[in-house]
Amino acid sequence: MTLTALGDTALLTATVLDRTGQPIQGVAVVWATSDGSVATVSAGGSVTAVWNGNATITASVQGGGPSGSALVTVAQEVATVRVTPSADTLRALGDTIRLTGRALDGNGHMVTEAELDWSSSDASVVSVDVSGLVTAAGNGEATVTAESGSAAGSADLTVQQQTTAIQISPGDTTLHALGDTVRLTVSGVDANGNAVAEDTERFSWMSTDEAVVTVSNSGLVTAVGSGSVTVTATGEVSGTSASAGVTVAQRVTELRLSPTPDTLRALGDTVRLSASATDANGRAAGDAVIVWSSGDTTVARVDATGVVTAAGNGTTDVGAVSGDAAAQVRVTVAQRAVGMRVTPPADTLRAVGDTLRLVAAVVDANGHPLVALGSTLRWSSSDPSVVRVDRTGLVMAVAEGRADITVRSDDTGFSGTAAVWVYTPGERDILIALYNATNGPHWLRRDNWLTNAPLGSWHGVETDGQGRVTGLNLRRNGLLGPLPPELGYLRNLRVIRLAYNRLTGSVPRQLGRLRSLESLELGYNRISGEIPPELGDLLNLERLVLSENELTGQIPPRLGDLRRLRWLKLGDNPLAGEIPPELGSLAELRVLHLGAARLSGAIPPAIGSLTNLRELDLSLNTLSGEVPPELANLSQLRFLSLLGNQLTGTIPPELGRLANLTELSLNSNALTGPIPPELANLSQLQGLYLVQNTLTGSIPPALGQLAQLEGLGLGRNQLTGTVPPELGLYDPMPSKVVRR
Repeated sequence: MTLTALGDTALLTATVLDRTGQPIQGVAVVWATSDGSVATVSAGGSVTAVWNGNATITASVQGGGPSGSALVTVAQEVATVRVTPSADTLRALGDTIRLTGRALDGNGHMVTEAELDWSSSDASVVSVDVSGLVTAAGNGEATVTAESGSAAGSADLTVQQQTTAIQISPGDTTLHALGDTVRLTVSGVDANGNAVAEDTERFSWMSTDEAVVTVSNSGLVTAVGSGSVTVTATGEVSGTSASAGVTVAQRVTELRLSPTPDTLRALGDTVRLSASATDANGRAAGDAVIVWSSGDTTVARVDATGVVTAAGNGTTDVGAVSGDAAAQVRVTVAQRAVGMRVTPPADTLRAVGDTLRLVAAVVDANGHPLVALGSTLRWSSSDPSVVRVDRTGLVMAVAEGRADITVRSDDTGFSGTAAVWVYTPGERDILIALYNATNGPHWLRRDNWLTNAPLGSWHGVETDGQGRVTGLNLRRNGLLGPLPPELGYLRNLRVIRLAYNRLTGSVPRQLGRLRSLESLELGYNRISGEIPPELGDLLNLERLVLSENELTGQIPPRLGDLRRLRWLKLGDNPLAGEIPPELGSLAELRVLHLGAARLSGAIPPAIGSLTNLRELDLSLNTLSGEVPPELANLSQLRFLSLLGNQLTGTIPPELGRLANLTELSLNSNALTGPIPPELANLSQLQGLYLVQNTLTGSIPPALGQLAQLEGLGLGRNQLTGTVPPELGLYDPMPSKVVRR
C-alpha cells in the first residue's frame, strides 16, 4: 500500500491459516518493519508513515512458525502551497522582496523535493523570478502565485511609490536671447530616483538673481539679463527642494554698424565706428565681444575699439564680427591736397661747398605726401650769393648767411619754403657745443675747458702741429646728453673715444663727414635710434665700437664699404634684421662682435672671407640655418662663439682646420649629428662648449689629444656610450694635470 503524507496511518490485519487454508483463531502475531525510518508498525498492526521510501511490514506467529508481509511505500504528495509573506507593499520602483513558498502534504509536512512555479498576475506591477524574488515595476496591485502540481499558494502585493525627493527637468539650461523662456517641471522621485506618478504636491519657485532670470509660480523661466543663477523649487507640503542652473548667454544674431563714413581726405584721419549687437529677440547684447578687421590695412586700419584710421588711398571694407554675426561698411580714402611741404624745412650748412638735398611734396591736411613732384617744380633762392639751388632741389653753400629756398608747382599752384643757413663754426665753438650738450659742468674732468688756453690743453682734446683738433678722448668722464651734430665739422678729427659715459640721443649722421676719422668709439652709453648709413663714408675708419647702447634698426649694408676697418663691435643693442653679407668685404677686420643684437636669419657664408679675423662673436641672437663651413677659412681665428641661437644641422668637420682657435662655443642651439673627431686637430683649443643641443653618437676619444683644453661642456645632448678614458690623460709636463 502507499501512504501520501507523513503521519498517515493504515491498519494491517494478519490471519493465521492451517494447512487447509482455514483461519486459526487465537494465535498471537508479532509485527515488524524492515525500515523504521520509512514506516513503523504497532503491536496491533497499525502502520505510520515516517519518511519517503519503501519498507516491508512482517507479521510472524509468536514463538515461531509461519509469517506474512506487506510492502508499504511512503510518497508525499503536495496538498497545499503556503507563501510568506502573504501580503506586502513596495514603496519605490525597483524595490524587491523575497517571497518564500512552502509545499505541504496532507498533514502539513514540508515536501522538500517539490518544485515551485512562480508567476505574477500583472508583470507591469511586479515581476517575480524562479526563486521568488519580486521586483516592483509600476504602481498597482498584483498577486504572486507559487504552484506545485495542482496545489497553489499566493501573496497579495501592492506597489505604491512614496516621494522621498524631488527633481527639476530639464536640468542646467542656457538661454541665448533676452526674453527667451524655458518651462521647468518638478517631479517627485522615490527612494530609487524614479519619478513618482500622480504626484500632486504644489511647489513654490525662486530665482537667486531676478536681474538675470525671473520664474513664475508655474515654473516658467524668462531671461532678463546676462549671467548665471540657480532656480529652486520647494514642496509646500514635504519641504523637499531641488535646483537647476540657468545661464543667460546672449548669442549675437545681428550686427549693425554706424555711421556710414564719409570719404577720408587725409592719411591719419580717423572715424569711430560703433557696432549694435542684438540677439534673436532683437534685444541689445551689451556684453558682446566685437572683433574688428580691415580688408586692406594699406588703405585703412581699425583698432579694437572700432576707430578707423586712413592709411593709404583706395577703398576697403571694414568689418565687425561677434559670434556668427557679421557686418561691414565701405571705407574710402582719397587724399585731398592742401599745400606743399619741403623736407627738411630748415637746415644749416657748415662749410662753403656743402650741399643739401631738399625734397618737395604736395601734402594732405595731416602733412602726408600725395605725390612726389619732379620736373613740374621751379626752385629758387632768395639770395644766391649765400646758397644756390638747382632744378632738382640740390642746395649748395656759397657764403655765410641765410636764404629761403622756394619751390613752386605749376601743376598744382602750391608752393613751399625751406630756410637754409650757412654757418662755419670754429673748432672752439664746436667743442663748446659738445660741452654744453653733454652737461660739461658735471664732467669728472674738464681741465681748461671754456678757457682761452690752446685747445690741445683742454682735457681729452688732441691737436696737431697747426692746433687743429685731431682727437677727443673723454672715456669714463661723466658725459650726459646727446652728441651735437657740430662734431661732424671737426674735419681733421681722427679719433673719437667717448665710451663708458651716459650719452643719449642718436648717432649724428653728420659724423659721416669726418673723412679723416680712424676710430669711433661710442660703446657703453645710452645712445638710441638707428645706425646712420652715412658712417659708410668713413673710408679711413679702423675701429667702430657702438656696443652696449640702445640702437635699433638694421645694420647698414654700407658698413661693408669700410675697407680699412679692423674692429667692428655692435653687440648688446636691440637691433633687428639679418647680418649684411656686405660685411664679408671687410678684408682687414680683426674683431667682429655682434652678440646679443637680436639679429635673425642665416650666418652669411661671406663671413668666411674675413681671413684676418681673430674674434667672431654672434652669440645670443636668433640666427637660424646651418653653421657655414666657410668659417673654416678664418685661419687666424682665435675665438668663435655662436651660442644661444637657433642654428640647426651638423657641426662642420671643416672647423677642425682652425689651427689657432682657443675657444669654440656652440651652446644652446639645435645642432644634430655626431661630434666631429676633426675637432681634435684644434691643438690650441682651451675651451670647447657644445652644451644643450641634440648631438648624438659617442664622445670621440681623439678629443683627449687636446693638450691645452681646460674647459669641456657636452651636457644636455643625446650622446651615448661611455666617457673615453683618453679625456683623463695627464699632460706630458711633470706635475701638470690637464683639467677636462
